[in-house]
Order: sequence, then structure tokens, then C-alpha cells
Amino acid sequence: MRKSILFLFAIVCAAFMAAQEQLPKWEKGYLDIHHINTGRGSCAFLILPDGTNMMIDAGDFDNEAFDAKYAPMFAPQVFPNSSYTAGSSIINYLTNVLGRDKLSIDYFLLTHFHSDHYGSVRSVSGTSENGYRLTGLTEVGDGIPIKTYVDRDYPDYNFPIDLRNNVFKFRK
Repeated sequence: MRKSILFLFAIVCAAFMAAQEQLPKWEKGYLDIHHINTGRGSCAFLILPDGTNMMIDAGDFDNEAFDAKYAPMFAPQVFPNSSYTAGSSIINYLTNVLGRDKLSIDYFLLTHFHSDHYGSVRSVSGTSENGYRLTGLTEVGDGIPIKTYVDRDYPDYNFPIDLRNNVFKFRK
């Protein structure tokens, strides 16, 4: 019995030590996919086989407003903690992955217009030197150059319907 416990303890220690190792650096021909957990929205970062990179979404939503509106559901835990904004967490992560000398985003893909995918302005949101509010995507773009933005239906924003001119009819 004692040998079994010692064996299990050794396995747990070995697994813990293996989990502490750094991921290998990207190599040409490989696809790296990083899901960046901020607890405030969606964000994925891809390093493509040719060396270009793409970020998909950079959300930042108001956890407290979500909890109040959708109780008993609740928002996920903010990561690493509430002293960080989602944008600053994403910037810190990318700085560690890419290094300061190669810090840029080749393509940014916005999947759709929900705050957990691009950000929502809150009372604690900062303001950039250019006068716009910093949250999610705008904070990431303010800290890291983004070369190309891709979103749905630019420049008209009328897919699947033109929300400015369409009248919704609700059934009773």
C-alpha cells in the first residue's frame, strides 16, 4: 500500500514538473493556436505556418452587469484577477509569446459585434491619447500595431440584414 502511494506521489510530481516547462517556440511550417483566457471575453491568437499571425476577437465585457442581468447565471472568473484589463492581459501574453522586437499583429478578425468579442466601454475604461475609450480590441490595438482588420460586411454593415432600416415585427 505504501509503495502504491509513493508511486502515485511520484507520478503527480513528474506531471507537475512537466506542466511547468515552457511551450516550444514556433517553427516554420507549424500552426500555433493560443486561446487567451481573460475571463472577460473571447480571444485567440494564431501563428500561421508561413510566420504571419492572426488574432481572432479581443473581448472585454462587464462581468458585474452580466451577473445582474442574467442571474442565476454568472460570468466566468476574471483572469488573472480584476486588477488587469482584458486588453492588458492580451498585450502581456503576446509580449511573452512574440517578444518586444516582433510585437505586431498581421491580421485581426472580428467574428461578430458582441462585447465579449470586441469590448464594452465601462466607467473604469481608460481613454487613449487619441480620445477614444480603451476596451478589449481598442486597448490591444492601442498597444500593439494591427496591420489588417477583417470584419463582417465592411463598409456597409448590413449583413444579414440592414439593421438601420429594417423594422422588426414581433409575434404575440
